[in-house]
Amino acid sequence: MISARQVALRVFLPFAASVLLSYFFRSVNAVLESYLRADVPGVDRTAIGVITGAFFLAVATFQLPLGILLDRFGPRRVQATLMLLAAAGCVVFALADGVVALFLGRALVGLGMAAGLMAALNAFALWYSSDDLPAVNGWAMAVGSVGTILATLPVQWMLAYVDWRELFFALSIITLLLASTIFMVVPERSGHSLASSSGASTTGGLAQIWRSRVYWRLMPVFVVGQGTIVAVNTLWIAPWLLEVRGFSEDMKSAHLLLMAATQLVGLSMLGRCVRFLRGFGVTPVALAASSMLLGIGVLTVIALNPAFVPAWLLIMLLSTGASGSTLFFAAITQKFPVALSGRLVTSLNMSVFAMVFAVQSFIGFLVNRLIEQAGFEAATAYGVTFLILSVVQIGPFLLFLLLRSAEETA
Repeated sequence: MISARQVALRVFLPFAASVLLSYFFRSVNAVLESYLRADVPGVDRTAIGVITGAFFLAVATFQLPLGILLDRFGPRRVQATLMLLAAAGCVVFALADGVVALFLGRALVGLGMAAGLMAALNAFALWYSSDDLPAVNGWAMAVGSVGTILATLPVQWMLAYVDWRELFFALSIITLLLASTIFMVVPERSGHSLASSSGASTTGGLAQIWRSRVYWRLMPVFVVGQGTIVAVNTLWIAPWLLEVRGFSEDMKSAHLLLMAATQLVGLSMLGRCVRFLRGFGVTPVALAASSMLLGIGVLTVIALNPAFVPAWLLIMLLSTGASGSTLFFAAITQKFPVALSGRLVTSLNMSVFAMVFAVQSFIGFLVNRLIEQAGFEAATAYGVTFLILSVVQIGPFLLFLLLRSAEETA
């Protein structure tokens, strides 16, 4: 049995670093989108939505086999192996000369980082107690937010000295080094690396998850809400700042930095907020739902775009909503046996990331069509699109409230 300090050094830090890198990759196109549109033939708003969403599509597609692999082989071996694919994807992306190559490169990076957050959550579920899990998960996501921060203004500054292709060659090397560190440093958890041999069968485990009322009470509102917020935050808020608010590239990146910093603070405080609010009878699920409602409201204001509301305030509030809604992960994880933790979080994550791909592609298609074919102003095109996304989130939220009320009165 290793000490708590060793768990922090040999489990938390390596996996938190992988979450950081995953968050960096999923967010960096918000800065790069204007460079890709300028440098690569055929890249317009529709294409950039699909290219950026390719990361999330690859993650979503691999989630169910990933959960099985995590429960069978453990997060250490799975994470280290998949990151080799991410390193290869960086090279493909750096060498790309068209839309298809960019899509394939980013999809390969997404496949390689498919275990980023999920492997970390799985490892923490194996090594930490249920009481510590919300705080530990929050800290890992806070570290991930550092990756989001690095993907904003720091990348903008770096592009003054290197181009985006050279950046991705460097990222390939960094990814290889982290994969090697995880493989050599992280210990195996005795009795869990082959969890499927002593726990439920693969199909039985998934059936147990999908039959659960808790899962279906929380999943729709989380998937639609979190998927929409992530889609906006990791890409489309950037061109909104450029095309609607009229910001420069540096100001855009500065606002993206503020958004990431707000998320970092929010996730860092998440564990303390949960413990504090429990004293007033507020559950983690209630806090997550309130955060989701905040996100819907802020996106609606962004759609209406009142000039008197500063962009920095909207950015901070949207990021706060995204941070609080992550509590759904810990809330659901604690309702199932640890042997199912890998399949549980990956099943949920599959739906979220598929939603991100769908929303990012939808925004790019609709905004491009409204501007290029219907002749809308950019502010109107983005406003109509974001308002549609706000309305779409209301249905799952009402369903969540209805099922929760029915469960409490049963």
